[in-house]
Amino acid sequence: MHVEVSSAQSEWIFEWIAVRCGLMLAMCPTERDSAKPSAHSATSIPSGWAGVDARSKGDSSGRHRSRLLQGPKPPRPRSRRPAHPRLHEPTPRQPRAPPRDERAAASARRAGETPFWLMPVSFLAAWAGAGAVLGAALSVFYRRLLRSNPAGLRTATLAAPVLTALAFGALAWRFGPDSDLMPYSVLAILGVALGLIDLMERRLPSVLVYSGVAVIGTLLATMALVESRGPDFMRALIGLAVLTGFYLILALASGGGLGAGDVKLGGLLGLALGWLSWSALITATFLGWCLAALAWLILRMARRSRRASLLPMGPALLFGAFLAITVVPT
Repeated sequence: MHVEVSSAQSEWIFEWIAVRCGLMLAMCPTERDSAKPSAHSATSIPSGWAGVDARSKGDSSGRHRSRLLQGPKPPRPRSRRPAHPRLHEPTPRQPRAPPRDERAAASARRAGETPFWLMPVSFLAAWAGAGAVLGAALSVFYRRLLRSNPAGLRTATLAAPVLTALAFGALAWRFGPDSDLMPYSVLAILGVALGLIDLMERRLPSVLVYSGVAVIGTLLATMALVESRGPDFMRALIGLAVLTGFYLILALASGGGLGAGDVKLGGLLGLALGWLSWSALITATFLGWCLAALAWLILRMARRSRRASLLPMGPALLFGAFLAITVVPT
């Protein structure tokens, strides 16, 4: 089948194909980055072709060709509204920090302990009263441990409840209603009895020392299991061995200047002080020997050399341990 095409129709077909090719080149992706087409691309298409394209699309003004030459419109920005408003709520303003004293009191209450300045007086008085009662009861017991009837027995009997009450009150002020209060209260009761007996008879009964090691060791072992304080208990056992060995070496080196009772007492103090810390053990030992040296100097200046040669070490060591536990920060 043959179709005859005139020259006018063939010219119109070629023009229509050329316009279409030009529009396709204008829509190439390499030209999309420009904000508007260059002057060359805008004028490269003959003006006569615009009418052909406008007639093909029914747009007499040629706006369709200008939109194609400008390229696609940029994407509209997305809304910044959060998908879930609760996840993007503003952080509330933090309250102002309380003063240091209030923070210390609050942290102590959270930790389950009360600072010494907030300790109720009723608890101190009640624990000191319990110490007085126990001291009076123990004074009746340790009379049986005496080998003689010393001159100061009546004075010691009256002083035992007072000293025990003061020791209990100081320990309650130091520890408060804490589990550590119980073993050190036992040490206070036995320490008062051992100190008074050592002052009167220059000896330390082994039954009191061994009883103290057994009772305090049992209490510390129970606390270590219940409160997960295994390292503290191991340190207490090592302190017992270290202080016993130290006093044993001193006793052997002094040729009898330090008795066997003092060596046993060193083990009891090492057990109790090692539970707190190494610094408490070292401080108590240093204070005990300093107090013993001070007492020896006082007796020496008073020209009582015989009494100075028989100076008991037990009261000085016990009082040094009491100071390290209650007063001296360790």
